[in-house]
Amino acid sequence: MWPLQNGDKVYARLNTGQLDEADRDLKITNLLGFIVSNVLSDSINSPVHFHVIRTSSLYTGRPDGIGQLINYTRIITNEGEGMNASSGIFKAPESGVYAFHFTSHRGSTYIGPNACSTVIQVRNNETIGAGSNCHSTYSVPIFFHSVLLLQTNDEIKMLLYEGDINAVIDHQMSARFSGFLIYST
Repeated sequence: MWPLQNGDKVYARLNTGQLDEADRDLKITNLLGFIVSNVLSDSINSPVHFHVIRTSSLYTGRPDGIGQLINYTRIITNEGEGMNASSGIFKAPESGVYAFHFTSHRGSTYIGPNACSTVIQVRNNETIGAGSNCHSTYSVPIFFHSVLLLQTNDEIKMLLYEGDINAVIDHQMSARFSGFLIYST
């Protein structure tokens, strides 16, 4: 989250290599941004925000259909102490509207004609979102965004439902999960 002034620019730059779309209909390169508030307020200086990274691969071979909880090995920020990185569970410290973003990379060990890597987002044990990569190109990311109304102590977690996620070799991360309180209710 950045406080920006009229005319400020935010962009992504490709320093090396090239970007290839895996499919003409599936556009995987994006930059997302939105205004949280047009004035400096408590929402801009939110006491609740987190950004965590998993630096190692994860595979789920669980036949029970429950999935493998994704936990995280590196904390970038955790204001409000809502995210427990070792368990992978975010617990809302206060009621309000929250924004979440998750990105991971499909692994290369679970490749086959019908193989998918699927991540689901769960609120209080109810599935509320899913992202999947069923392409033969394992580098295609799995990502999604959500904006949710949470009550104090509601839990948000990410599960690897099937397949695997791999660490990107140059950057040593297999998943990124971030979220912040947009405004309190």
